[in-house]
Amino acid sequence: MVMYDIAKDSLEMVFDECTALLLTGGRDVYPGRYGKEYDTARCGKFDFYRDSLEFWLIEDAMEREMPILGVCRGQQILNVAMGGTLYVDIPSDINSLVHHRCTDWENCRHSVKVLPNNLLSQISGVSNGKVTTNHHQAIDRIADDFKVLAVSNDGIIESIGWKDTLDKPFLIAVQWHPERMDTLNMLSAPIARKFLEAADEFRN
Repeated sequence: MVMYDIAKDSLEMVFDECTALLLTGGRDVYPGRYGKEYDTARCGKFDFYRDSLEFWLIEDAMEREMPILGVCRGQQILNVAMGGTLYVDIPSDINSLVHHRCTDWENCRHSVKVLPNNLLSQISGVSNGKVTTNHHQAIDRIADDFKVLAVSNDGIIESIGWKDTLDKPFLIAVQWHPERMDTLNMLSAPIARKFLEAADEFRN
């Protein structure tokens, strides 16, 4: 269900029927949300309503202890909503040889290193892999409640999850696009499968 299309006065009622929150890719998060309002020139277009809506959805989902999966922008806004910040533009903020965005986005990939002993390493069963990429922003300062689960070769944060997982609901976010990857890739389908299992458990 696409919450963006729901009338404002019906949002809470509709969200009551949901069993998980998927935060997808999209436009840049407005820099004013993370203390960099002066630096909007290096961003693309904004969707202020979407920013506000997703802030509300994240807060409500966490209060309900609902499973959350963030993808690309989804990881970024999840981090910002919890108090973290973003790099406004990777190419001009970081001296990196890793291409995080290409003209041919369908064939744009880079390597990631999965850190040991975390939710992503448990789900995927791998310590490294190749992922799709199509972004010019990324996590700068990670929110206090989160920890890094995976990084690219230039140190960009590629996945986050709870720092303290005790009594916490399912939550994982990735900077790449699992939905655009081969389902045999262990950094694709296994993430979606675990998310759906968590949603089913929440429903029951």
